[in-house]
Amino acid sequence: MSSFISGLNKESQLQAFVSAKTLEENKKFLIKSFSKNPTKYGDKIFVQLEDCRTILPERFTEKFDDSVIDDLNRKIANGWKLHFVNKGPIGQTVNIEFIEG
Repeated sequence: MSSFISGLNKESQLQAFVSAKTLEENKKFLIKSFSKNPTKYGDKIFVQLEDCRTILPERFTEKFDDSVIDDLNRKIANGWKLHFVNKGPIGQTVNIEFIEG
């Protein structure tokens, strides 16, 4: 039972939610999963990183439909490594790069 409790405690810990613009520039963050979530501004694409969560800029929302999200999450669950990189702010948004490996 202690293994169940320790797993439950690990899963119950909240992770910080951060703006992609505030992530350290040019650092690779391992992506754990993607999800599409409704917000008061419409659906947004959330990215679960190693230590935090962030939202992709609006320009990515149409590119990440449910089938793309499911496919990416399946690949990640099977060991595929995908990283999120903040390439720096540009105006009110941020340049983002995805890197395999």
